[in-house]
Amino acid sequence: MSDAKIASRQFPSQDDKVFWRGGLNAADMATGLIGAGILLPVELVLLRPTNLDLLATTVAMFAALGWFVGVGVALGNALAARLRPKLFRALARTVASLAIAIPVGANLFDGAKASTLPGATLAPIWFPIVAGGTLAIMVLAAERWVSTRWRRLWFAATLLTGAVLVEWVNRNVQRGGYPDVHTMLLAISCLAAGLGARVLNANLSRPWPQRQRLSVGQARAATALTVGLFVVALLTGLRTPENRWQVATQGLHVRLLVRVCHGLFDFDRDGYANILGGGDCNNLNGKVYPGAREVPGNQVDENCDGLDDNVAAKAFHQARRVHQTEGETWRGSPGVKQQLAPLAKMNVLLLSIDALRADVLDGSAESRQRYPNFWRLLNASQHFTRAFAPSAGTDLSMAGVLTGQIDPFTTKEATMAEAFRQAGRRTYAVVPSEVIRYVGKAILTRGFDKHEELINDLYQRDVGSHSTSTRTTQLGLSFLQEHQDLDKDVPFFMWLHYFDVHEHDELKADDKRVALALGPEKGLSRRERYKRLVKLVDDEVGVLLQELAKHGWTETTVIALVSDHGEGLGEDRRLPENHGRFVYNALTHVPLAIRIPGVAGRQIGHAVSLLDLHPTLLELFSLRAVTVDGGSVLAHVLAGAPDSLTKIVRPLPLNESEQFGVIVWPYKLLVRRKENLEELYDLATDFGETRDLSSQDPDRVASLLATFSALSRVEVDRTKRGRLARERAAKAGAKH
Repeated sequence: MSDAKIASRQFPSQDDKVFWRGGLNAADMATGLIGAGILLPVELVLLRPTNLDLLATTVAMFAALGWFVGVGVALGNALAARLRPKLFRALARTVASLAIAIPVGANLFDGAKASTLPGATLAPIWFPIVAGGTLAIMVLAAERWVSTRWRRLWFAATLLTGAVLVEWVNRNVQRGGYPDVHTMLLAISCLAAGLGARVLNANLSRPWPQRQRLSVGQARAATALTVGLFVVALLTGLRTPENRWQVATQGLHVRLLVRVCHGLFDFDRDGYANILGGGDCNNLNGKVYPGAREVPGNQVDENCDGLDDNVAAKAFHQARRVHQTEGETWRGSPGVKQQLAPLAKMNVLLLSIDALRADVLDGSAESRQRYPNFWRLLNASQHFTRAFAPSAGTDLSMAGVLTGQIDPFTTKEATMAEAFRQAGRRTYAVVPSEVIRYVGKAILTRGFDKHEELINDLYQRDVGSHSTSTRTTQLGLSFLQEHQDLDKDVPFFMWLHYFDVHEHDELKADDKRVALALGPEKGLSRRERYKRLVKLVDDEVGVLLQELAKHGWTETTVIALVSDHGEGLGEDRRLPENHGRFVYNALTHVPLAIRIPGVAGRQIGHAVSLLDLHPTLLELFSLRAVTVDGGSVLAHVLAGAPDSLTKIVRPLPLNESEQFGVIVWPYKLLVRRKENLEELYDLATDFGETRDLSSQDPDRVASLLATFSALSRVEVDRTKRGRLARERAAKAGAKH
């Protein structure tokens, strides 16, 4: 038989020895273990396991990966051996890839931006077909090409090089997102490395038909060892928070493999498992899992925190009622009414700067010199230096500003714009189309007589094509002039949302405003580019403030300045590439300031939430109070408030897709439900969140968990399904 025919029939191998009755080839099954063994050292170097538990768990996860890939190769070859047409044989060898391609296709376009791309809806159908077809074509091409010894050497080199490239992409591109894709790439690199090593070994050691073989006994022993290690790891691995933390923050492949295991062994399909350190306390009851709603008085720990949340909730709501009663009494006093009377007919201007971190406005000489207009406004305002967004995404945060609610999309209470319109004010907003697209038109436009939707992505959806700050200012000034001409005696409420800082990674220097802001762009760090885009927005806010002063609106307008969230700039491996997913301070510590004509500006160190702005502004203008999650900070804004109102410490909620938290100053609790991890920080001494105190102070962790459970809840679902559901809820709320 010719060398070419042998290569064709035996690609990648079909030795005559089988693993068990049914035809699975022992050497084929070894392919995955070889590939996993090649990848394992890299993971261990980066993970740096500090104990035997973590080391053994990592080895067991990679062994299980190798066994899965090897079985896929063996099954494909066993099936191919029973078929004659080359195309059918090639398709048979790729059938195991569907085990990965099908779930990847089902979840590939779940992200907020990805779900809007062409073909996203049908991805569960076309992606497995395309993936399997592409792999089959590659198999056919390889079978035809590897007809000589030198070509087989090139083929082995290509496979090994491909494995290295896929591994590099897996570890460096979108490392924090698309876990299904990363898992697929891990399986691909394992397969490529294993096949490449086998082909190379066979070609160098002896002629192709007589290459090294793995005995059936060795294969069975390897399988028994793999299964044993895997079962032990499932039952005992990652029991300690320290090991789970290392996996969550330093590991990549082992984190992906643990995630897959949690999904496979989530028997009640509630999203959580009780193996490999998972936090599900009942893996057979879909109503019991971390984050579930507690049912008061049923003696069941639905959310697996081991606490009686009914007691915590009662204490929290009782304290809140007392605080509200004291506040109402104080606000009804003659002194407060006298301070509020001049504001009744004033205008309201809400300025929101998307993705502006609070530490950019840190009070340093550099910051004050670089952003003079922001500081001119802050110096004249009640500037809250410890303000926190309720989320690291615009959806929950900006909608929370407008509603005062932890879950803003289900509220039936009046939004900020609705409340001001009901009080007789004209309402107007300028918002970028991308913000409206992902937050939702129903919630953002409720209560506005008119809103302008700025197109910020002319050429490619969700990729900033040009600066919009100048246009935002122009539209705002046009409304003011129109308002002046129509009826200047009617006060207004105007919201301007500046978006250029959010687009700091996308805006190009071919836009004149961006080019002017960036200057000579070559060699700019990401942080410096970000700061220069902040400067661009600062300039436009300066134009707005100048025009307000020029036309006499400054002394008749209350101005609120906020940011919806911060931004990850690569300084901390715990942070995402931009924002969202987590609630560390870099992502949630934001500016909040309220400028009131006639009230001297000052800095206020009391910890507050953006949710507090809604009730504060309504009380500032003596409007009808509504039931919201935020708490008024009017006592900090006006003079003469009693200590019982200014010194009370309220819990500040933080909610994201992969982490939730609560701040009861100075302590901040962070919880990753999926990884079953808790972090506790003392922000008064460690605002950078570098010293986790959770193991040292478990009682405080339990107390803060109970406090969080007493707050209102929100589900962070940014998939297309989730956004459609919250849009329906927001429309239903608007009808009330």
